Amino acid sequence: MEKQQIKQLALSILEDGEVSEKSRNWILDNSSKDDMKLFVGYFNAAFKDKNVIVRYAGTPSDTVKEISR
Repeated sequence: MEKQQIKQLALSILEDGEVSEKSRNWILDNSSKDDMKLFVGYFNAAFKDKNVIVRYAGTPSDTVKEISR
């Protein structure tokens, strides 16, 4: 697979939130070790871009505790 295809695959899986068993098996059967390394790298980078870490000084209110669950 080309790098752009691997990147698109990683992004689409992240957006969908899950992978079917058929797709998972295809990816594992048709990807080389280098392809999988690229996939994991792209996936991790995209995952970090989509998540936010919030730090709060003091004791969080009940509302903040509920939202963070």
